[in-house]
Amino acid sequence: MKIPLPFKLSVALMFIQVMVFAQAEGTSKEEGAKNMNVLLVTPNGSPFLPAMYSSVTNGSAFYKDEFIPATIFLGGNRTAKSAFVRLDLVDNSIHYLTDKKEEFIVTQTVEKLVFENPDNTKEIFIAGNSLPTENTSYKNKWFLVIQQNDITVYKLYTKKIFEYKPFNSGALEKTIETYEKYFIIKDNILVESKKSMIKK
Repeated sequence: MKIPLPFKLSVALMFIQVMVFAQAEGTSKEEGAKNMNVLLVTPNGSPFLPAMYSSVTNGSAFYKDEFIPATIFLGGNRTAKSAFVRLDLVDNSIHYLTDKKEEFIVTQTVEKLVFENPDNTKEIFIAGNSLPTENTSYKNKWFLVIQQNDITVYKLYTKKIFEYKPFNSGALEKTIETYEKYFIIKDNILVESKKSMIKK
């Protein structure tokens, strides 16, 4: 019996789909992490403009100025790894370096950021919108997780830019000051602890 051509084509198409699915299922965790890293060096990031902080004479916009290896937790149980990441606490953005050493800003939604320090310690930052708070000003902030015995403390860094004009100078200069607050979760609500704003 002669098999119609349309039937042959549909069977071939089904076979290809099965093969692609099998290959995807067989992808290792290492390959998956590598594939996720590609997301960070494609148009999912926007270029960082260094001129933004060029006139800053004192203070830093970043949690740490140096780039540190980190795991970035995206929505939908996806993760991305990069060897060059730093956290901007003025506008609460995540910066990374591309393969060409160009500095970009992550434009995807990030739920958690885990820095992997050279001394093998880790620092975990949680997005404010993942914590139980109705305070809208906290929802776009980053909270450092500090474990103290059985209590989890969340440390909030706030950085503010102040402009001033030095005496006998027509140019504006900027300084960045850092403030710290500590929080705990009490009765399922994020509340500030007695340690309050500490100016650096």
